Amino acid sequence: MWPIATAPFYAFRISSGMLNTSGGIRINTNAQVVDDRYKPIAGLYAAGVCTSGWDGEVYGNGTCQANALFCGRTAAKHIVKNLL
Repeated sequence: MWPIATAPFYAFRISSGMLNTSGGIRINTNAQVVDDRYKPIAGLYAAGVCTSGWDGEVYGNGTCQANALFCGRTAAKHIVKNLL
């Protein structure tokens, strides 16, 4: 860090926005959406930061793309194996 000593100086307000939903749609290891009793809802899958249950109830920083890729691939594999 160093001092900022030369004009012109500018300022603007920065605020955080919502990045994801911590504790959103609960999924199982097949990326299937589960009900409140952890029973899979037939034909319903979810991926990305809207999901929870894959790494706990909170968002692990930097995992949003990995989650989407993992869940999408897992869901596709499960669909091909069990529904087609």
